[in-house]
Amino acid sequence: MDTKATSGTRASIALLLSLISAYTFIYLTKTCFSSAMVFIVEEGILTKFQTGTINAVFYAVYAVAQMAIAPIVDKFKPERFITVGLAGAAIANFAIYLNQNYVLILCVWVFNAIIQCAVWPAVFKISTMAVNPKMVGGAMFFINAAGTFGIILSLLVAAAVGSAWQLNFLVSAIGLLAFAIIWEISCIFFRPLLALAAPEPKKKENKKAEKVKEKKSMKLSAFMFSSGLIILFVIAIMRCSLTTGIMALTPSLINESYAEVSARFSTIVSIAVNTAGFLGMLFASLVYPRFIQNEGLAILILVSLTFPFVCFLLLVGKIHYLFIVLFLAMIYFLLSATGLFAMSYIAGRFNKFNLGATVVGFLNGGSAFGMVAANLVYTAIADNFGWYATMITWIVVTALVVLMAAAIYIVWTRFLNKIKKGEIYAENN
Repeated sequence: MDTKATSGTRASIALLLSLISAYTFIYLTKTCFSSAMVFIVEEGILTKFQTGTINAVFYAVYAVAQMAIAPIVDKFKPERFITVGLAGAAIANFAIYLNQNYVLILCVWVFNAIIQCAVWPAVFKISTMAVNPKMVGGAMFFINAAGTFGIILSLLVAAAVGSAWQLNFLVSAIGLLAFAIIWEISCIFFRPLLALAAPEPKKKENKKAEKVKEKKSMKLSAFMFSSGLIILFVIAIMRCSLTTGIMALTPSLINESYAEVSARFSTIVSIAVNTAGFLGMLFASLVYPRFIQNEGLAILILVSLTFPFVCFLLLVGKIHYLFIVLFLAMIYFLLSATGLFAMSYIAGRFNKFNLGATVVGFLNGGSAFGMVAANLVYTAIADNFGWYATMITWIVVTALVVLMAAAIYIVWTRFLNKIKKGEIYAENN
């Protein structure tokens, strides 16, 4: 028994390492444009708004496609979606390396959004259902941290290649193709574990059982609404618009506000901000569920603490830039911790109803819409009205997030109490 347990744990760790590596790299490719924005703008190739539009179109398509396909991931082998996403993204990145025509970039990036939209629901499903049950909490932390790892790697690549920003996409294309091959080979060895995340074969049911099932499925929409998922969806939009806007615009903000800071150095400085995001998720994983069991309460506390730091950004250009970096890092720390509670931990609650992938796809769709807002709205404001107006917008959005967080705390607490009393039942059909 001990040998089997050890073997299962080792296999689970190996599977998680494969998932984390592949997802880290595919996340790196999503941020190619935002990481290289300061160099693209500095050379006059594209404006901040044009670069932001490319990202916005990507995430608009990505959001809709992911929300549509997430329920489908629950019905097929999730590992296949990962392979398709990696290989398709490799083709898209190589095409942009070869040709930087603005219209072509938009079209290729739309294809990229569609081809990899199922990767995150698939990764979430495998990491929460195929690994050792004792490792699920850690798995959720590390797959979320993979996004931060990907952003940091993207910034490092952008800083390394500098003005030759097209090389970002060549590096991405080669890496994605390599990971697609490695992942597909790895699936052969992980087949017993991956079978745990595969859909169960349908059983024949008599008419009476089918009527019971139909009755349950009719309650599903009311069940999801009563849990506050609609509010969480709105929070995801606003929260992710802030984190994306900060991540994308931080290098340009520091570079344009402080004459002594170069474009390359401001990109390196922004790595510190993203590292704070990783630490925020680490903090969330340490306090949950030891000290905080109610995700709604954690969300309210974290976003409330974020508000003053967003207000402090109004001091940009008036105090040393390292203080601004510190404020940005604290914002990213708190909002990243919020994301782990508002996305993965809450979605994990729905695994008992066989709705985990569906919920995480729905909420991640909200995050993608937030990225659309960040890349369209914030970049347009920065281009046309300057950084002060951009930061005022961030303050207003943060205040709205605090209000929504108060609402979700009330609704989610009521929902958790209903689960404890056995009043909540649902089935994913």
